[in-house]
Amino acid sequence: MQVRPQAQRDSLPSGCLEAVRLVAQSLGVPAAGAAAFRHNDTHIEELHAALFDPSGSLGSETYAVNHEFHRVLLRAADNPLLDLVTVPVFRVLGSRFSRDTAPEDFWTCVDDDHRAILAAVEQRDSMTAMTLMRRHLDHLGDVYKQMDLLKRPG
Repeated sequence: MQVRPQAQRDSLPSGCLEAVRLVAQSLGVPAAGAAAFRHNDTHIEELHAALFDPSGSLGSETYAVNHEFHRVLLRAADNPLLDLVTVPVFRVLGSRFSRDTAPEDFWTCVDDDHRAILAAVEQRDSMTAMTLMRRHLDHLGDVYKQMDLLKRPG
């Protein structure tokens, strides 16, 4: 097995975006449901701390907080392998897409989604948490696909 340098691993051919999206959904949706059952008070506090005000200043800090929301949700699912296997997915998404080029309402939608997911997790409603996470990841996938098309030369 040949190990590629980090830069090559983080830059996928444009056709691989769908594969990354499917991996994110395959892991993130059931993790949201598990988090609804398995979270503790610390997880809920950390999820609240990972919320942001989309009307404020947006930049790299906003992406970091957004990323942290997903990481805490994965930890709340209480399966350490989830955190391990999702690191490469987050790395690819973080290195490939500039949130500065996202549509105007992108961060407002992300914030609304995160707040709704958090409410379902707090209520220990796993089915709603999974439905909301699937919808959230679908929305992110659509935006990333749009951003990917805009990046292509030609």
